[in-house]
Amino acid sequence: MDSIGITEWGEQEFAGSREAWTDLLENSSADRLFMSWEWLYTWWRTFAVPGEMKLRLFVAIDADGRLLGIAPLYVSRTITRRFLRTWRLQFIGNRWRGPSTMPTELQDFITRNSESGRVTREFLAYINSRKDWDEFVLHGLNRAGSTCRLLESERPLADCYYRNAEQAESYYLDTTGSFKEYLEGLGKSTRLRIYNRRKLLNSLGEVKYERLSTDNLDELFEALNYLHEMRWESPVFEHNRLEFNQCVASLFAEKNQLAFSQLSVDGVPVSIQYNFVVKEREYNIQGGFKEGFHRKISPGYLHFGYAIEQAFSGTTMAYDFLVGKGKHMQYKANLTKTSLTVVDIQIIRPWIHRMLYRLYDRFRVI
Repeated sequence: MDSIGITEWGEQEFAGSREAWTDLLENSSADRLFMSWEWLYTWWRTFAVPGEMKLRLFVAIDADGRLLGIAPLYVSRTITRRFLRTWRLQFIGNRWRGPSTMPTELQDFITRNSESGRVTREFLAYINSRKDWDEFVLHGLNRAGSTCRLLESERPLADCYYRNAEQAESYYLDTTGSFKEYLEGLGKSTRLRIYNRRKLLNSLGEVKYERLSTDNLDELFEALNYLHEMRWESPVFEHNRLEFNQCVASLFAEKNQLAFSQLSVDGVPVSIQYNFVVKEREYNIQGGFKEGFHRKISPGYLHFGYAIEQAFSGTTMAYDFLVGKGKHMQYKANLTKTSLTVVDIQIIRPWIHRMLYRLYDRFRVI
């Protein structure tokens, strides 16, 4: 069996790795959107704080120089529980329990399918050998995935305390069947909101559902922010979050993988969605709709109905609602019965921290 070497890329290698990264990702089981070079490099360039966050981009290479895996990590100095000072190692794409950024979901190591288990173990052994971290946080792992199962069964990082710090449901819909069967499986109230209210909507004027041109991203994000602000009293993207989304949207638009859609009545937008369509999977990133449009109509729900119908009629295999809740209820659980559990695994190394967390977890359960 060929040996695997672990080395480290710096900022320059990161910036120039788009082609190699994409090739590896396409031959892995890692998420095609959130673990893409476009998403993670843009996140790092936008949200990394110089001097505070240090890149730890580990790569696995075989004897022939073939790229087998990427561990996109960084380390930062943090204060946990208000007084525990630690060096925290975590995936690029989030600042776990830190300042708000654009969140990244469904994270994992990127490993070539043919070598996945072996490469993951090599990464963990290498991380275990390093002395520059006190806790390792793996955010958004698929609970049923191989990395999570390995961590829970083998505990490969020695002399550490493992804890499932948080978990959530990431909702998705299999769109390989028929839209008619999907509607029939919904609850009466949900079916009314996403489909049957179309008749009432059509009585109000000329209804149009369309995918928008992505030639002018500034206008699209302005429209999204406007509708979001009507409902939530603040724009959804501004400052560095807006910068991030404009940049990453532009990169995916180059590959025809960006999808803005709009629902309008008599030419007036009442709902807009900002999505990506990558590898036959559509990701619903954000939406906004006109608050108080009609007392019996939710434009956001109807928009989902049109978008889901289009997903069923095209080549999309899944429509991904991701993690998160609505303003008043968990509407995603009404739109689909399928989800995967994602967990944040916190691996703690210093003995005093281990002891304190054990005590905390013991009393938290009680």
